[in-house]
Amino acid sequence: MPYGSISKVGSKFRVCFDYGKDETDKRIRKYKTYDTKREAELQIARHSVSMEDGTAITPRVMTLKEWLTYWLENMYAVRSAETSVYAYRNMMENHILPVLGNIKLQKLKPMHIQKYYSVLMSEKELSPNTVIKHHDLLNTALKAAVKQEYLSRNPLEGVERPRKIIHKVNIYNPKQLQKLLVEVKGNRLGTAVNLGAYLGLRREEICGLKWGDIDFDAKILTICRAMTQVGGEIVVKDTKTNASQRKLYIPDGLLTALQEESGLQAENKKQFGEGWQGKGFVVVWEDGRSYRPNYISELFTKFLKQNGLPKIVLHELRHTFASISNEAGVQEFNIGKAMGHANVGTTKKIYTHLFDDKHTAAVNAVANLIDGKKGE
Repeated sequence: MPYGSISKVGSKFRVCFDYGKDETDKRIRKYKTYDTKREAELQIARHSVSMEDGTAITPRVMTLKEWLTYWLENMYAVRSAETSVYAYRNMMENHILPVLGNIKLQKLKPMHIQKYYSVLMSEKELSPNTVIKHHDLLNTALKAAVKQEYLSRNPLEGVERPRKIIHKVNIYNPKQLQKLLVEVKGNRLGTAVNLGAYLGLRREEICGLKWGDIDFDAKILTICRAMTQVGGEIVVKDTKTNASQRKLYIPDGLLTALQEESGLQAENKKQFGEGWQGKGFVVVWEDGRSYRPNYISELFTKFLKQNGLPKIVLHELRHTFASISNEAGVQEFNIGKAMGHANVGTTKKIYTHLFDDKHTAAVNAVANLIDGKKGE
């Protein structure tokens, strides 16, 4: 017997799939539209066979909260970084679920979501860029619901995504960068700032660097891990993309700073004896403990203010590196290799773990300007 029916809607054919009755004796139905009658008949025949042999999956009515919780734990978490899962869970618990969580998944409409965005920006005073993150979470989760056949259509298709605000990036010119490195010499931030200035490393790469990653004789530094924060917990993980795993040439100024830090840590290790807590990381407290990545950023902001230097954030040393490389005439491709970009421009993707000398021009261009050299 057929479990369902077909009706013509305009030029298309709508199939009502019948799954029998639920525990309250209410009929369970699911609807889907096809372009041709032949395809509609084929799908209802397949459904009837699956109902007869017991392999059909009965659609379950669930709330958005139930679906998002299932999706986060069983679909998103298994393929995403712990930091990303933590951020999404907080976004859901603090914002999305209190407002939209009790709406039935199949009853969720574009107007519900659009109004939610308006509330976030007007009442919660969240920026459009932050609301875009909510949009991306919902879009990914609801696309998965369509794939899993809990929804026939993603309601986000009818929602206007907030327009992203492009914030001005602050960077240092070569003279300002030189002054920063003079002022930071001997400060506990010195090594982190030098790594950011000379190589354009990300904060998580600076924190994740170990002495075993540095070949002082060959003057090569390997980026292969990152250190981040998940709430109050420090997490060490692989770098974010294949392109992020890279080997970099160490210019002389940075080499000297790293050698000095290595010597200082050796002295500290002797002084602390059994109290030494080092695990081989380069950027650490006097007793070898790693800094919280967020705390390094806080220290950097305070340091600039105390020394009367222009305000930038630590990550903008990375932008400064890119800017100076560009001004020095280094090609975008080579800048991207030095910085570990997964994408160069908007289309070019780089996937490599092997060291080559293509990035050396970018590193040397910045190093020469920092060290006051010309024409080298």
